[in-house]
Amino acid sequence: MKLIHQVSDLPAEGKGPAVAIGNLDGVHRGHQALIASAKACAHSLHVPTAVLTFTPHPQAVLRPTSQGMRLTTDPERYALFEKHGVDLTLALPFTVALAELEAEVFLERYLGQGLRATSLHVGQDFRFGRGRAGNSTSLRLWGESRGMEVCIIDAVTSGDEKISSSSIRALIQQGQVAQANRLLGYAYEHSGSVEKGAGRGRTLGIPTANVAYDPSKVAPCNGVYLTRTQVGGRAFVSVSNFGSRPTFVQGDPRPTLETHLLDFSESIYGQTVRVEFIDRLREERKFENVDALRAQVMTDIETARKKAAATF
Repeated sequence: MKLIHQVSDLPAEGKGPAVAIGNLDGVHRGHQALIASAKACAHSLHVPTAVLTFTPHPQAVLRPTSQGMRLTTDPERYALFEKHGVDLTLALPFTVALAELEAEVFLERYLGQGLRATSLHVGQDFRFGRGRAGNSTSLRLWGESRGMEVCIIDAVTSGDEKISSSSIRALIQQGQVAQANRLLGYAYEHSGSVEKGAGRGRTLGIPTANVAYDPSKVAPCNGVYLTRTQVGGRAFVSVSNFGSRPTFVQGDPRPTLETHLLDFSESIYGQTVRVEFIDRLREERKFENVDALRAQVMTDIETARKKAAATF
């Protein structure tokens, strides 16, 4: 997949792509349906499949206090685009000036003259332009007046509920990662480098990898989780604690992510790992002593083995 950030980097010749448009944070099942629509149209017209999106997320610019709300980092998002068949991503740098563009100016500049789109694909609730004045109806009128096919994609639902990034964020924050994963269509994850810790896990005979936590992403509810940790191209069942380690640490509000890989004994300090959250096993709690903690962790490991055997 080709990734660009400026329309000046777009090819000046050839047929324009079928374009899916949106923030697409999480690339959840609803977003996947949007991309699939663009991809099907692209194949029928023999043109590339493209995504027009923004970086950083608009809320990070318009509401700077709303940090820690991303479902995917930009690299994760782009990798998911590629996985679902996107050939070209135009990730526009989002600024206040871009947000203030009149709706039709935005369309002409980026979809008309820039991408020279052949077809446009958006969700029903798509809004764009100054004051969010543009919507799917005005986009359809604009596109069809220029000979573009315009597809407005119905919301994808789970039961009676529309799948949305906000509903998935809420589930993760509540620790309901298994439910969130069903809406995402894949396992929610955190990637980070393995850092030196205090070595308490190794002292207990249960070594853990201390994984650097990306504060831009949604934090799961504190607790112990069945996870799957990817390291060096291999996947291991793991048990992870996300939280404040109350048995050992007092008054530190910063969350930490520690993961114990089952049947694994290698040193991976400095390596980047990917921790996929599969299910929540229990809440995080403070233990009276390290023996009580160790006994509980051994129980957590056995529970994780059984759940993993039924899940993977």
